[in-house]
Amino acid sequence: MERNVKKVLLLLILTVLLLPSAVLLASADSPVKNVSLYSRPEKVEYLKDGALDLSGAKLLVVYGDGTSQVDITPAMLGAYSLAETGVKTIEVTYEGFTVSFQIEVVENYVTELTVKTKPAKLDYKTGDVLSLDGGVLSAVWFDGSVTDVSMTASGVTVSAYNDAVSGRQLVTVVFAGGTTSYSIDVTATTGGNPNPGGCGGCNRSSAAEYIAVLGALAALSFGLFIRRKV
Repeated sequence: MERNVKKVLLLLILTVLLLPSAVLLASADSPVKNVSLYSRPEKVEYLKDGALDLSGAKLLVVYGDGTSQVDITPAMLGAYSLAETGVKTIEVTYEGFTVSFQIEVVENYVTELTVKTKPAKLDYKTGDVLSLDGGVLSAVWFDGSVTDVSMTASGVTVSAYNDAVSGRQLVTVVFAGGTTSYSIDVTATTGGNPNPGGCGGCNRSSAAEYIAVLGALAALSFGLFIRRKV
């Protein structure tokens, strides 16, 4: 009797110890029913000739008796190239199933643009032409580099300010995808024609010509008057 009890207990212990392994083996041997993309890589934007980063990329694998998440590895990927800009489709094959995700290859661009040094001229009269001389931008690029860029450099564009309106105005500066701004002050131009109806708007040469014409007319009139008297 005691021997039978011991045998039963031994069988129970073996069953408890071996059951998890049997379940795992059954799951491993279970055929894959379907594979889908569970999550894309965390990084989906790259510079040309960059290295693909698969961090965070996972597949959802469906078995006959459950599911599991599988990390995407380089061995699962089809052929791809990051040599040209544009949207790229990356294919992933696992257990005979193929899924895909997309990334984008871009030129280096500015992610943050600030005014490091304002232009020398910030005060204007109405009618003045905008000057960017002395202005410097600080550009933070997608690849992490930081450069200083003159506001007069090629590729820098600005919004045209309204030279007919006085007051504080905002000048917007754009460079390589980044945008920033600075303010200028515009005051109205004073003064005008001191002799309305006369030649106040003429230059000195025009005024001299005007006087010369008047003198010639006066001389001609005087000559005609003398002839009539004679």
